[in-house]
Formats: sequence, C-alpha cells, structure tokens
Amino acid sequence: MLSAETGWPDRWGIRGLLQRSLDTKRSERERLVRVKEGLAKLPPRTREIFLMHRLAGFKYREIAAQYGISQSAVEKHIAEAVLFLTEWTQDW
Repeated sequence: MLSAETGWPDRWGIRGLLQRSLDTKRSERERLVRVKEGLAKLPPRTREIFLMHRLAGFKYREIAAQYGISQSAVEKHIAEAVLFLTEWTQDW
C-alpha cells in the first residue's frame, strides 16, 4: 500500500493507525463536551458535591461537614450525579 502523501509504501499501516488515533481523540473530545453539558444540568449542590469528591478528592465526611449534611446525603448526591451522567452519555 502506498502512502498518499509520500507515495512510499506504508508497510506498517501507519496512516491507518494515525487516522484511528485522530478519530479516537475526536470522539473523546466530543464525550468530554457531553459530560460538561451533563454537569451543567445537575442541580448546583449535587454538581458541587460530585466535583468535590471526584475532582478534588474530598471524602464523604469532609463534604458532609462542609455542607452541614449527613454522609448519607452526600452519598445520595454523588449517586444521583453518577446515574444522571451515565445515562446522559450512554449513547456516546
């Protein structure tokens, strides 16, 4: 198989690998946009609690203390966010 750019043989299928890599990056970028849109649709407190736990690494008890709620309530907020985002991105 000859490379379209160079006219040289593409013995290792590098062109195909590069194209698949670009397609994967594009797909990942689109999924990230979809997740950001989903985060924006969450109730503000649920979004904040989810991001505190998942991105900032806060423990349930730390979040509960900061918001003055039970650890169980924190768990419910996180579960709600995970369920919504899973369904929101399911077809992507």
